[in-house]
Amino acid sequence: MAEPSSSNRSSIDPSSNDNSPSPSSSGAPTDAAKKRTRASKPKVRTGCITCKIRRVKCDEGKPACLRCTSTGRTCDGYDKAALARYRPSDPNQSAELAREEFVRACEWNEALRAMRRIEADIDETETEKRLFARFRVATTDGLATHLCNLTAFWRRLNPSTGCQDGPVKHAVVALAAAYELFQHPNESVIDGVSRGDLEVLTIQQYNRSIERLQSHAGSSALESIHVTLVCCLAFISLETLRGNHDVAVTHLANGLRILQTLPESAFDCLADGSLFVCPSDGDSLNMPDIIQLFAQLERSSCFFTHGIQPVISDHGYRVRRFDDGSSDSLFPNELRARIAMSCFQHDVMTRLHEMAVVTAGGTETTAVFRSDPAQQEQQACLLARSVRVGALVANFFSPARFGMPDPTTPELVNLYLDLLYFRCAQFLVSEASSRFGDPFAPYHHKTTPLPSTENPTPPDHPDHLLSSILHLANSLSTALSPLSFQPSARSLSTLHTHLAGPLYLVAINTPDPDTRSAAVGLLAESLYQHQHQHRDAPGSSAGSTSSQKRDALLSALRRVIDGAVDGEREKKQVGGGGGGGGLLAAELPRALTGGAGCFPVLWDGLVAAGFGRV
Repeated sequence: MAEPSSSNRSSIDPSSNDNSPSPSSSGAPTDAAKKRTRASKPKVRTGCITCKIRRVKCDEGKPACLRCTSTGRTCDGYDKAALARYRPSDPNQSAELAREEFVRACEWNEALRAMRRIEADIDETETEKRLFARFRVATTDGLATHLCNLTAFWRRLNPSTGCQDGPVKHAVVALAAAYELFQHPNESVIDGVSRGDLEVLTIQQYNRSIERLQSHAGSSALESIHVTLVCCLAFISLETLRGNHDVAVTHLANGLRILQTLPESAFDCLADGSLFVCPSDGDSLNMPDIIQLFAQLERSSCFFTHGIQPVISDHGYRVRRFDDGSSDSLFPNELRARIAMSCFQHDVMTRLHEMAVVTAGGTETTAVFRSDPAQQEQQACLLARSVRVGALVANFFSPARFGMPDPTTPELVNLYLDLLYFRCAQFLVSEASSRFGDPFAPYHHKTTPLPSTENPTPPDHPDHLLSSILHLANSLSTALSPLSFQPSARSLSTLHTHLAGPLYLVAINTPDPDTRSAAVGLLAESLYQHQHQHRDAPGSSAGSTSSQKRDALLSALRRVIDGAVDGEREKKQVGGGGGGGGLLAAELPRALTGGAGCFPVLWDGLVAAGFGRV
């Protein structure tokens, strides 16, 4: 039961009753003055901003305090420090608490609060319709591929937006407005609407979506969970478009926390691993579709970092913890190859997060973990699967089976990217295991031999894997010219974004100076191509970048990357950085589109050097 407020305490507290005997009842006036002084309370520092400014006591009601709303004032919410004290820390919190936290985090976003009192004369109905139409055309044309990789989400959500629950409708209108602002960064008037008015409309629709989510925050109905998660996906994309990457990361973490409260049966769709690579053919967004989209975001943000817990990957890994790969056979087609590589990536990501958490617990916790036979067996199985699946992958990509296909065809881009990230996963788990020492060595599994018709198992030494990663990245970058897969609109993620992580991994870990130099140079080129994806295109209104200016920018990028690599290497030498052997960034990712954003040191260096949106 809540403690009675001070205003009502006199009616129920005998010590404050006038008829009760009191040592001060016959005392001097000074005693009464002391009593009045004693009745005062310390300042409450968790009140809303409005009450603090007015210097009045706040009742601290959520989402808006009664003292403000009852007097017709706007309650401007609570500061971040106060909000942190209200945030549940239990990872197993109920779905209701998780959704309430998500809504509360949105409600008191500083960027939203700053815009709350701005009003504009906008014909919202017509503007909404126009934004809907333009955004729907963009998703139909496939431009949403470059919008946080949520193509299926927008394509299947937009046709039924008018029938959706209120929060979803307003969230997508806000996203559509943010998309227009992102596509036209230098225009003061966009489709007949001033830039300022469009920014206000974005905030207004964002706020309305959050307000209508209040009715779903306290409900355990599956429909309410569904609506909240759909809005969460929209907010992630919206904040990424607006450049508020820290807020986008918060939305992703809250969404994953909500998913964590679902029953185990909700994740049955992960059993065979096909969800990681096969888009749904349905016309509506069901829970497996939402899980798939969060899995994409989870991998792009967690693969090279452990600042976010990989919730979905963990559910998939639970059924493969002791899979040593001995049951795998030759891949009959591209789909089976992609599933095997993707499952391994997600499993390695989960395992490295577990190891990072253990390492953060200290030397004693790490020692207990290493001596646990079950943990030793799991690590041995993952290493054995790395060798086994690696051999199967080498067989599948051999010229005898795969031929010499053109890697510039869209159908093969995802396959080659899966291969690139599979090699990264092999390196990460191999290096992390070696840093954990000998206790894992006796448990290495000898998997069933491959058929004699296969090529010999390729070397799995870390140096060989790093060379393989560099070779794959270089082949993709060379084969795919700057104009290949050139989006017709400004994009957040390109092929060059996906190359950044693997190349940075090579630069940090290779002992060979030439390999490091090649990785740094290719990474600088990839970042440059992503930043100038439209400026160098023929017919671009921005004009082409001169060769001299281009060389100067590339040299500046190389200096920033070399500085970040030196910093990462120093952390490795002193045992710093992430758990899992110091290979991963211990901080939250700086962006959810993968690439440089998953390496905080590199990201911060690029931003500090003035390279803008990276």
